Amino acid sequence: MTTDDRRRDELAALTGAWALDALDDAERAEFERFLADADEVRSEATELADTAVYLGLAIEPEQPRPELRASILDAIADLPQQARPAETAPSVDPVAPVAVPAVGAVPVTAVETPAEPTPAELKARSRWGGLRSTLVSVAAGLVVIGGVVGGVAGLPVLQRGQEISAVTSAADVQRASADVVGGGTAELAWSPSEKRSVLTTRDLSGLSADEIYQLWYIDGSGAATSAGTFRAGQDATTTPLSGSWSKGDTIGVTVEPDGGSKQPTTTPIVAITTA
Repeated sequence: MTTDDRRRDELAALTGAWALDALDDAERAEFERFLADADEVRSEATELADTAVYLGLAIEPEQPRPELRASILDAIADLPQQARPAETAPSVDPVAPVAVPAVGAVPVTAVETPAEPTPAELKARSRWGGLRSTLVSVAAGLVVIGGVVGGVAGLPVLQRGQEISAVTSAADVQRASADVVGGGTAELAWSPSEKRSVLTTRDLSGLSADEIYQLWYIDGSGAATSAGTFRAGQDATTTPLSGSWSKGDTIGVTVEPDGGSKQPTTTPIVAITTA
C-alpha cells in the first residue's frame, strides 16, 4: 500500500468526526478536498451529517442556568483524587511448551485458526465501528442534555430537520461560505430544485438575552425579506431559511432585538450571494 493510499484510508475514517464538526480547520479542509472525488465516502459523510442534524434538532435549545455550571464545578472540586496504581506487566513465557501426544494416544482435534482479515475487511470493520460509535455517542449526549434541559420537542423541530436534509442531500445542492464580522464563519447551502436554503454557522459571538440573529433574503433591488431568526454560539448551528429561495438572492444575517424585526435595523454581519 502506498503512502497516498494509506492517507486516503485515514481520511475515509473521518466521516463521523467531520459530521460532528470535531475536526480542526486544516483537517476539515483536507477532508473536504478528499470528498470531491470520493463518492462512497461523501455519501456516508452526508448521511452522518444529516443524522447528526436530526438528533441535534430533536431537543429545543435552551440556555442552562448560570448556577448549573458553578454547581458542577463545585461538585468536581469536592471529589477525592486517587493516585493511579502502578501498572505491573504480567509475566509472559515467550516460549510456551508444546505437548506432543504419545504414540497410541487419542488424537486431539485441531482447532482451525481463523484466516487473517483482508485489508478491505479491516477497513469495513473500522468504518462501521466508527459509524456505530458516532451515532451512539451523539444519542447518549442528547439523552444527557434532555435530562438537564427538559423533554423532547414535537413535530415542528423534526420538520426543520427534514427541511435541512432535503436541501443538503439534494442532487443539485450548491454551497458557498464567508467569514462573519466579529468572528466565526457561515456556510450557505441551497437547492434550485427544492427552492430552499439552509445556513450553518460556526464560532459566532454570543449575544445578549435581548438580541437574536435574523436571516434575510435580499433581492437584486436591495429589498430584504425576513427568513427567520436563530440563536447560535461557538458550536455549529444549522438553520433552514423560511420562505422560498430564488436564483441570485443574497442571504444576509443581522443582529436584531429579540423577536426579530420587520426590516434590518443593523448592518449585516455576513452576506452570501447565490448563483
